[in-house]
Amino acid sequence: YLPSMIESTSAVQADKDKEYGFFVWSTLFGIVVYLLTLVFWQSRRTIFLDKVCIHQTDDLLRRKGIESIGAYLKQCNSMLVLWDPTYVTRLWCVFELAAFLYAHQRDRNRTVICRPVILGPTTLTTFIIIGVEVMGILLLPADTIGFFVGGSSFV
Repeated sequence: YLPSMIESTSAVQADKDKEYGFFVWSTLFGIVVYLLTLVFWQSRRTIFLDKVCIHQTDDLLRRKGIESIGAYLKQCNSMLVLWDPTYVTRLWCVFELAAFLYAHQRDRNRTVICRPVILGPTTLTTFIIIGVEVMGILLLPADTIGFFVGGSSFV
């Protein structure tokens, strides 16, 4: 059986003898739903990934893909650049960025978004650490958690 509620003494209320309950399972459910949405959400936007859309081994198919990249980029209204320190050293990356900017030179609505590659793993790691900490605090017995409020320790 799942415990329905955890009773704990409030550390911030003046009435320290009053018990306040909170539901652990709602927090756990929220974290699980967030992760499932993050992993399985299917956006309705179409995207062009050059590594996937341009053949990497067949020279004839690769040449055809490269020749038509201008048409792909002309149809895009934004470009996401996953930046790392080697980005500008790769000719292919600079070519794609230049082609996108050239194709949209008169278009005021063009958007180039630069994001560091490390942002994804950092965001996910931060979420996991905070989620584990919150669940640890919620699942620990109330008498083992001390709250430090206004210089006084309350249990």
